[in-house]
Amino acid sequence: MLMRLKKMMDSKVHKAEAASVNKQKKIEEIEAQLNVAEDIVRDLSEELSVVRDEMEKARREKISERMKILQGFVPGSNKVIGKALVLDEITNYIQSLQQQVEVSFLSCIMCSLSN
Repeated sequence: MLMRLKKMMDSKVHKAEAASVNKQKKIEEIEAQLNVAEDIVRDLSEELSVVRDEMEKARREKISERMKILQGFVPGSNKVIGKALVLDEITNYIQSLQQQVEVSFLSCIMCSLSN
């Protein structure tokens, strides 16, 4: 009877060890998959960073191009240094043009009323 009990215990221990080995293999497989996934995430993160940098560079270049175009319309603005000051010059120039248009419009109205 003790022999039979020992065989049963040995069998259960063997099954438990086999199950433990299988679980350990499964854990190792999952860890390997996790490592692959982490590598993919790291690579994608690096790619995203490169794309963001390229987009930011393109945005800055486009702003610079547009600023040069605007400066071409405003006399003397190419002598001003700094985007904020250039924008101030452009704003002032547009406001002066707007005032000139208003004055011309009022002059036309006054002329038509006097006739």
